[in-house]
Amino acid sequence: MEQCLEIVHEITKLVKKSPNRDAIFKHVKDEISGDAVSGIRLLCPTRWTVRAEAFSSISENYRALVLCWDAAREATKDSEARARIMGVAAQMEKFEFFFALELGRKILNMIDNLSRSLEAKHMSACEGQKLVQVTLSALQSIRSDEQFSLFWQYVDERRSRLDGAISSPVLTRHRKVPRLREIAGVTAGSATLVAECRKHDSNDPKCSELGWKCTLLALETYGCWGAEAGVTLSRLAT
Repeated sequence: MEQCLEIVHEITKLVKKSPNRDAIFKHVKDEISGDAVSGIRLLCPTRWTVRAEAFSSISENYRALVLCWDAAREATKDSEARARIMGVAAQMEKFEFFFALELGRKILNMIDNLSRSLEAKHMSACEGQKLVQVTLSALQSIRSDEQFSLFWQYVDERRSRLDGAISSPVLTRHRKVPRLREIAGVTAGSATLVAECRKHDSNDPKCSELGWKCTLLALETYGCWGAEAGVTLSRLAT
């Protein structure tokens, strides 16, 4: 979701902060949907109450945005801006971004409605607490398998109506987190843990074949002994 927010912010900036690109987008939008759909709303990173509107504006103008990027790139001379346009265009072709966009739109709509209600002039603390509980219950309900299946079907149907603008969903291969990433850190002794794991991974199979036990004496530069080395040295000392 964090990456989706960054991409949405980038899309709204590319369109709204450039009169030329904004004009290209409006021309494409008018050819597709006319005035039936509103334009792009700029995403404000510090105001949660308007984030749903930014998500909705991109969702409703998705096809127009996809079609306008080529013309916008050709009309842009700045190499950095061209690279940013190519980047968001590539992201918008991915199902992962479209799914996150629709999910964020659904969640942020609930949060925005709650925020607006809590800001009402005559809202009492008791009424506000009840609204919070109702919103929490609604957010919890969308996590069920049944609601997820319905949401997936809705997103996939919307994708199919965009005439191939978005790739089909693909189940990515599960990747196991490497052991080094699991234990690496900034605390004292973490470097020796990494070194010990690396050495064990490479030496344990051969030692097992020979019936040997692999004992490592790892020492950090200007630091401390590794945990395994400390245990071994303590045994030798006694």
